[in-house]
Amino acid sequence: MTTDNSTPRPWKTSLPDETLIHAEDGSQVAITFQGDDDYEANYMRLSADAELIVRAVNAHGDMLAALKDMFFNSLHGNGLDAHHKARDRARAAIAKAEGRADG
Repeated sequence: MTTDNSTPRPWKTSLPDETLIHAEDGSQVAITFQGDDDYEANYMRLSADAELIVRAVNAHGDMLAALKDMFFNSLHGNGLDAHHKARDRARAAIAKAEGRADG
């Protein structure tokens, strides 16, 4: 098992600059632009990149857990109830990764 020494989640972007990625405590985690010219010309893409990073990072734990459940169930055939729970967990993790509230 690996130890996660990364910045605690959830991460977020916030106005007025959605190219900045912050931790829950407000500390800056990452930024998606390289300089002022890049920022001015590409703000929409850079803010979309930051949002994608945030969604992927915030969904990582749920996605990994759902994948592990499905893998374990495929090896051990834990019955239909376990399969449905794993499927529901995967559906919720996918919704989270896609930035949707449903799942």
